[in-house]
Amino acid sequence: MLATSLIFATILMAPPKLTDTWSGEMVITISGKGRAEGVKPNWGEWDINREVRGTITFDRKFKGAGISGTPDSRNESRYETWVADSRGPVQMKINDSTIVYGPLFEPKNIRHDTTLVQVPPKGTTTLDGWMIGKYELPILQIDSKTGTYTYESPRIYAKGYTLFTRKFVKGPKDWTSKKPLVKEDFPIEYEVRFDLAQPDGWFKITGKFAPGQNEINLSRKFEFAPKLGASVTAPKLNAEMKLILKRTN
Repeated sequence: MLATSLIFATILMAPPKLTDTWSGEMVITISGKGRAEGVKPNWGEWDINREVRGTITFDRKFKGAGISGTPDSRNESRYETWVADSRGPVQMKINDSTIVYGPLFEPKNIRHDTTLVQVPPKGTTTLDGWMIGKYELPILQIDSKTGTYTYESPRIYAKGYTLFTRKFVKGPKDWTSKKPLVKEDFPIEYEVRFDLAQPDGWFKITGKFAPGQNEINLSRKFEFAPKLGASVTAPKLNAEMKLILKRTN
């Protein structure tokens, strides 16, 4: 998720990097395999396997709000905002395949779509199958008036490989005579959330915060789902983030 202009402006005014930090080990897993039927002839199959590991560290703070849309955002006695000093490293691996079968545009025009996603990219030599990527601009905002925290998720990405193939399998001759559509790409910043139906709760997490609290448990399960087209209802994947932030000073 792109950071807002508000956070960029406040970072420029932030004090020097501190020894006082919030930090925690993050593990994100998104997985699932299956097949779902829609109104015939629609169906979809998926085999999703995604994992990210890394350490999230907030090592700069400033008074006032840092998340766009926050009410009373300039109230320095109310808000304390923590940001990461720079992009941090993560390890990422993805091995996905998704198939969607059914009509496209016209009821008789049947296509067979296959999407593959790989991180690291195919042919890349890595240690134990992991690709080194980055996390970028997470925000931790503490509201003393309401006794709450808000965590705005960072962008989490690495270099990857995607392959989309569309075959025109049934229908009129002018449809089935089309050559298969093939699109191959090597995105430099493939995000762990890409090509999945995403839950609203992924981007912001809010919870209770008491004065003097030195630990925040951000661990959650999320309702990601494979994208199978409008005619097939996709079950939820097994998606979870484990992250407990601890303050050290």
